[in-house]
Amino acid sequence: MSDEPIEPADEERHPAAPHDAAEPAAAKADQPSNSNSAESAPPDQQSTAEREEAERVEQFRSAQESLFAEEDADVRSARRERRAAAGNFRSVRSESYTEIGHAVIEEAYFGGGAARRPATAQGPVPADELRELCEVFARTPRHDVLLSELRRRRILVLHGQQGTGRQSTALFLLSELTGGKVHRLEPTADLAQLTAKSVAQNVGYLLEPATNGTAPETTVMHLDRLAALAAECGAHFVLVVEAVGATEALARSRYGFANPDAPTADVIDRHLRHLLAAESEQARNLIRAEARDPRALDALGLEELRPGEAAQLAELLASRHRAQITGDQLLAGCRTFVPDLVRSWFADLEGRPDARRNLAALRAAAFRIALAVYNSASYDVVAEAAELLAWELALTADPEAAPGRPLADDDLATRLAGARARMGTGTEQLAQCAVPVRTAAFQGERLSGAVLVHVWERHHNLRGPILRWLRLLGQERRTVIWMRAAVAAGLLASRDLPYACHELIAPMGSAQSARSQLFAATALDQAAKDETARPAVRSLVREWGRNGPPAARATAAFVHGYGRVAGSVSDSMRELRRIGTAHKGRYTAVASYNVVQLLGAAEPATVLGLLVGWLGESRREVVDLALVSVLRMAVSRTGDVWDEEVAPGLAPHEKWPLALGLVAADPALTEPLADAVWAALRTGRSTAAATKAVGGWMRRAGRDEALADALVGFLPQLINDQDDLDRLAHLVDELYQDPDDPLAAPVTDRLDDTLRQEREKI
Repeated sequence: MSDEPIEPADEERHPAAPHDAAEPAAAKADQPSNSNSAESAPPDQQSTAEREEAERVEQFRSAQESLFAEEDADVRSARRERRAAAGNFRSVRSESYTEIGHAVIEEAYFGGGAARRPATAQGPVPADELRELCEVFARTPRHDVLLSELRRRRILVLHGQQGTGRQSTALFLLSELTGGKVHRLEPTADLAQLTAKSVAQNVGYLLEPATNGTAPETTVMHLDRLAALAAECGAHFVLVVEAVGATEALARSRYGFANPDAPTADVIDRHLRHLLAAESEQARNLIRAEARDPRALDALGLEELRPGEAAQLAELLASRHRAQITGDQLLAGCRTFVPDLVRSWFADLEGRPDARRNLAALRAAAFRIALAVYNSASYDVVAEAAELLAWELALTADPEAAPGRPLADDDLATRLAGARARMGTGTEQLAQCAVPVRTAAFQGERLSGAVLVHVWERHHNLRGPILRWLRLLGQERRTVIWMRAAVAAGLLASRDLPYACHELIAPMGSAQSARSQLFAATALDQAAKDETARPAVRSLVREWGRNGPPAARATAAFVHGYGRVAGSVSDSMRELRRIGTAHKGRYTAVASYNVVQLLGAAEPATVLGLLVGWLGESRREVVDLALVSVLRMAVSRTGDVWDEEVAPGLAPHEKWPLALGLVAADPALTEPLADAVWAALRTGRSTAAATKAVGGWMRRAGRDEALADALVGFLPQLINDQDDLDRLAHLVDELYQDPDDPLAAPVTDRLDDTLRQEREKI
């Protein structure tokens, strides 16, 4: 890179040029001073001056290098992944997910309807319960098949997730076959101990084995023996299981059948008919319409309700119709569905000291947490992250255990159903290409945030393994992995900043890796979205940026690149200037990187105005920071820095060079952008890099006609005198004659015509 000074032009600047008439201070700084030149200094001072100048030249050159090159990390897609991850937690930031005490709405929650029943004990099922079940049960097309199989086999293993109506289906089947004589068995009942004396004639038995490890293990051989015993006694048995862990073999046996989900509308309709039997059909239709109200659907936060949830919603609607609850209480009740679901997911982890025996439950919990972090990302990313977390959880539960991975028994459908998730298709960035991937996503936008907040606030012993896991993910090279983990860390930090900061964010921010520093900065920026955490984050970042060690200063610069913590864009720029010029410009690279990040946000005009002002200052460190920022901007794409939430106008220009994308989105930015690029072209130490960047624009314009139009319109703004014109003309000619990759003839002709017109004006 040339560092020779550019002589200032004697003539006035071209009237059409947007720049001030004065030569940029950056260019003047490259000119030797007669009073301090090496020729007039004594030999010892001369060598010192030369050495210092050489160090500055090398520092300026190195400041232009990629911050992430040595880590083999592609951060071009970081903004995209950050946007996607933050979108998963939007709802949890807009309201509190502190679990609602049911005492607040319990009286009205199921007023007049069937209340939520506590865990049932062994014994006959009350007749009134069966009568009510017969009135509200919604048959499915597979009901007759299940009834026939139960009559023939005497035993069914009905498997499905919680809330799918497994118990209701089992009770209804048994009641039909036995004329209403149905008994429940204790969850810890040992089927191997049943005898002809303990099994009543023509009675149906329902068993849902305990999932906390206290139920005796049941095998298919036990079921074969029980089937023979049932045939002898004229009895029938239905086991209700989730088909994970120890019960998976039972679900896959000849006795296993999936519980069919009844359609949500049918369940609601049957329950409303029962709860509001005295009402007209027209009145019930109005109530059903309320269930489809957008506010209610948003409060539910689930794409599809399972039968148990649909029944609960019907009871809420009935209570609302009776004026037992208000509309706000109805919505409050709907908002409990997601927290209740999440609570049930992690209830099985309580009282499980033996990690080896209960690895299936740990893996299910780990998958749900991993999906919360990587919702809508590649399924394979979710699955791998889940296995890493399961390992952490297992070692925490039993430090002497050495958990392994099952190689071939991973039931994808069961795993997804257990997390209320679905498969889809999406893309992931590889280099600069979008590669198709299969994705996994929750069936409800509130679930991601609810899962993370629940485990963080309700299960303290999960914090350690989760933070260790996030730190491990933060060291991965794939942007989708470490960036989404950083956003999740920020959400958790907003709930307990001191804990998360000491255990995760500060260690990551103190690492020498730029990726680790950006991880910590992203977490702090996300935590600062919470108004209660923002003052502490601002104070911490200020301290790091002004008095911290080198890694902490770099982390602070990354935080300011998001433009939130300092309070405003201008304040962020002021902090970046302070960091970038400290210690003779030691942090120019990281500060300039984050100046460019601010250009993709809401106030690019503010950034450019300050940047141009820095170029006119006399202090070398300030000018160098500005020049390197301009050079980074010149080689950046719009999509590298674009924040779609606050700068939607940049969307059509995502793949364009950032400078031209900004001009296309807002022509008022033409003048400050041209000033900045012109100064970089005219300053000796940045001329070569700036010229090369403009050449890159020309090459890309050869493949994009709209971009070529923008470039032809912008190029004249970079011409003030003959030197400017000759520089650009030489560049076009050089690119056109490149033997390996010549510039396309059409764009070459357009550029030549533009320069010819400018030559006539000079």
